[in-house]
Amino acid sequence: MKTKTCEYCGGSFGYSPKTFEGSNNPEMFAPKNCPPCSRLLSEKQKFDDDLKKKAGRELTWLAMCPPIYRNTDVARLPESAKKVLGWKLNPKGLMIAGDTGKGKTRAAFLVMEKLHLEGCSMEIFHGNAFAHQCAINFGEMNGEKWIAELARRKVVFFDDLGKFKMTERVEAELFGLIEMRIANLLPVIVTTNLSGEDLKSKMTSDRGEPLVRRLREFCEVVLFS
Repeated sequence: MKTKTCEYCGGSFGYSPKTFEGSNNPEMFAPKNCPPCSRLLSEKQKFDDDLKKKAGRELTWLAMCPPIYRNTDVARLPESAKKVLGWKLNPKGLMIAGDTGKGKTRAAFLVMEKLHLEGCSMEIFHGNAFAHQCAINFGEMNGEKWIAELARRKVVFFDDLGKFKMTERVEAELFGLIEMRIANLLPVIVTTNLSGEDLKSKMTSDRGEPLVRRLREFCEVVLFS
């Protein structure tokens, strides 16, 4: 047993010298701090790292969330928003339906912000972003990789589903992505002001009807009125 002065608190502590095969200076591996200080410094480092991660997530959220949805007044949302805001990450997603201007997107972004700050991997498709990204990625021959990455995200949010143009490619990839996520017990969050029949009419019959059926089955449907 040897003794050494703790570099952090200045007190003396004992330790057993460690030998390392091939090392010319085993003492270089001796602890620099006493066990209590080592634990304290480890906890402090973890706390500092967590703060940095949180700050980084807050900054990236500003890039992910449109400015208009960053400061939502929860008190102005309809009563049914409580169901949305109380949603916890689980295989059953959310389908938020109702007329325009009722706060569906605002409530969904509040949920996404909470999940993002918790470190949840996600993708947000606001407006026509899914159709736009679909055209770009498949045009650059990266489409399959892009869809595979989306299929692994913890949560994917489609805002105003049914509003973007449903080309054959967009419809096929949207249907396939939601199918993959459901099969792998990964949730989607959807907002829409379309009825089930209206959403079906935006797609071909062999995809529209089963897509609406799957969303109703694998999402908690919340109506904003």
